[in-house]
Amino acid sequence: MRDLHLDPSTLPWVEQSPGVWFKLLRAAPAEERYTNLLRVAAGGLLARHRHPGPVEAWVLQGSWRYREHDWVARAGDYVYEPIGDVHTLVVDPAEEMITLFNVAGGVVYLDTDDSVTRIDTAQSKLDLYRAHCAANGLDVAPVAF
Repeated sequence: MRDLHLDPSTLPWVEQSPGVWFKLLRAAPAEERYTNLLRVAAGGLLARHRHPGPVEAWVLQGSWRYREHDWVARAGDYVYEPIGDVHTLVVDPAEEMITLFNVAGGVVYLDTDDSVTRIDTAQSKLDLYRAHCAANGLDVAPVAF
């Protein structure tokens, strides 16, 4: 392990899906962990999913909730997601949200029948980030461990 110091403002927003972008801060595929800033457009959503590992989040801007829960996460709030929790992230229609997520084990996207539609891992996030940098002539920051 080595120290890492990044200025997130120098990192690109990488499109993950329509209306959803991330800035990869750290990816450790061998540990199956990554940390990223997630930005979702006002009124947008992150499809129904579950986590094979715990997730920690700190809301930096805007607000969001899970359709399956009765709370709202607002700027300044901390959220802990236990292993296996299934939820759909919905963003307030008035403002985009930006949240720092520390993800262990990835994200498993599900359809309404609980069939897996896609899996995001530390490696797939890193690959998407590197591909975005290559396609746009950007230097790749030292985010991989």
